[in-house]
Amino acid sequence: MKITEDHNTYFFDANFEFVPNENNCLNPWKNRRLKGSSGEITIRNNEHTLKQNEERHYHNQSSRYCLQQPWLIEPEEDSNFIYLKIKGSKRDSRLCASKNRILVYPAGRTEDVYVICPHYETVDDVVEMFSEGWSLYSYRKLQNKHSRSFIIEFSRREVGNFVVTWMEVSKNPALALPTSLLMIAPPDCPHSCPELGACISSELWCDGLRHCPSGNDEQESNCSIHGLGISAAYLNQAALSAVGLTVVVVIAVASFYVIKHWRHEQKNVIVSVTEHTFLEFKSGLC
Repeated sequence: MKITEDHNTYFFDANFEFVPNENNCLNPWKNRRLKGSSGEITIRNNEHTLKQNEERHYHNQSSRYCLQQPWLIEPEEDSNFIYLKIKGSKRDSRLCASKNRILVYPAGRTEDVYVICPHYETVDDVVEMFSEGWSLYSYRKLQNKHSRSFIIEFSRREVGNFVVTWMEVSKNPALALPTSLLMIAPPDCPHSCPELGACISSELWCDGLRHCPSGNDEQESNCSIHGLGISAAYLNQAALSAVGLTVVVVIAVASFYVIKHWRHEQKNVIVSVTEHTFLEFKSGLC
């Protein structure tokens, strides 16, 4: 802004105030920076909560910004991704039955915002999202190490509930290998969600909660094996060994009978020739 210009030149006007420290918002990253193999954010916005918020706003106008502070969900390992499940839908905002909204965007990329309507009628009303880099298209958009993290904001304007669950996942090596390397045995992925093509933490396997959309991590067949302390890789190796041993036994038995039959045929041929020769000699033909 030059000395000859003012706010009217830029069509901009703003007010500001200094807020005392005792009324300031707490550091949101102390309790809103989330990590771990999985987790859930549940916010119940009932009439009592709304009334409390209104009273708080009346005494301190700046306190309303504390309620809108975002949540950060990031993977513990830089090579992993975040899988989100949000109760609601991506329908047009004009068709949403609630004034509340959930805003989701990658850390450091606020221009890529997903606006989700938190209203849901059935258990199937769920929005699923992977952090950037999971698909080939989003992989090209990776810019920094925080791009695999999610920032979530809850816009609470009326009564309603918000439910967001997340899970840390990694790509299944068997699905990530190029076609030219299919002959190479891929690294082990004993705990997986096949429908997602993702490997999950062993802590989530048979823990009593359903994490995979298909419930593969809580299937009785998988959990019974898990309870015995036997890994799927060990079972696969044992099964292959059993098949190989069976093939060897079958080949050995078949070879034994073939050789036995061949020896029997050879013995019969020698005896018949000997008898025939003896009869001819006796008849004076030789």
